[in-house]
Amino acid sequence: MDITRLLSLTTLFFLTFPISAQELVVPDFSKDMPDVTLERKEAINGLRIYHLKTALSSKEFSTTLSKFLGAGWGKRKLTQEEMILVANKGRASNAEVSLAVYQNSKIPGVDIHVLHLKQREENAGSSVEIHVMREADEGHADREKVEFFEKLYKVKIDGVKPLEEYKDPDSFYAAIAKQVGIPQKAFDAVEKKYGWKQNEEFFLSAMVKGGPGGDYWGVMVTRFPSALKEAKSEEEKIKLLEKMEMKMVVIDYDGSVSYPEKRDLAEQSGADQPATAPDSEPEGNSKSKHKSEGRPK
Repeated sequence: MDITRLLSLTTLFFLTFPISAQELVVPDFSKDMPDVTLERKEAINGLRIYHLKTALSSKEFSTTLSKFLGAGWGKRKLTQEEMILVANKGRASNAEVSLAVYQNSKIPGVDIHVLHLKQREENAGSSVEIHVMREADEGHADREKVEFFEKLYKVKIDGVKPLEEYKDPDSFYAAIAKQVGIPQKAFDAVEKKYGWKQNEEFFLSAMVKGGPGGDYWGVMVTRFPSALKEAKSEEEKIKLLEKMEMKMVVIDYDGSVSYPEKRDLAEQSGADQPATAPDSEPEGNSKSKHKSEGRPK
């Protein structure tokens, strides 16, 4: 066992194609929708998928969703392929399936596909899948410029070179993330959800990944035993590293936070790949970095 193996992670972050930060945003279906319960949220190659449970009928859920979406959103006519999809899914899941696709003329390139499934078994309840599909847009390239993040976060970013001057694009986004406070936001998030704090017993590090195709930062927060900084032998270090823990945090550009499970990410991304060790550290602990080289794109 070594630190490279311990820090071998599945690919954490998935490309989605966001609309401009200055335009209207698609609602977050993971919170504040009445009469539904979120089971899980996924991001897979340009999709955001929300899995919900509800006691509402298809008609009742449609009414609730329309109110939640607000003005500007309306249903479009289904394509023949979409109608075939509904029929096939109904047969495969032994459920009554209804599909609606919502669009908003002020948010071009975004379709919201809503599948309501009513199980045929008695008292089985209903489930809903909401697929948010985005097309790439010209503003996508703005996320490769420091100026985009200065405007987004309303801060002056100093010392970050143009993207093309970095051998690894991840270094460009990690440098920006530090200046806009993403690691600290991730530390605050794990303290709130998991009770992780930096103290005499543990210190935290954050590995941040961003990219031009996503409207969020992916952060792997790692909790290390503080004794690791003073360990002298390799055997002692390995024993301490067995106490290391990791949590995944996703911070959207609008500031909302979610906590995807490593199992879900592994299913979406395939086999484990080596990744850099923590590239940010707690304040006042300049000796707490541990790196291994060779994180693939």
